[in-house]
Amino acid sequence: MLRMTVEIVPFGNDLLRRIIGTMIIANDGTGDTSVGNYQVRLSTDTETALAVGSVKGHDRGQGAWPLVALALKSALDAEAA
Repeated sequence: MLRMTVEIVPFGNDLLRRIIGTMIIANDGTGDTSVGNYQVRLSTDTETALAVGSVKGHDRGQGAWPLVALALKSALDAEAA
């Protein structure tokens, strides 16, 4: 599982930071060693689900950042539909 958090840091002061969003990317267990399939969930700072999506057929060799981009697009596209 990957968990991405988005924080707001007022005036760059870490003492004032707070989480304003979270994205969870969870392996759904149907892939193999080279290709992964994932469920995606976007939440607010209160853990209220904003959107869900999925990524199918991700080439694990591409690494985490392309997966994060696909996951975010999937969830936002699903929310807009």
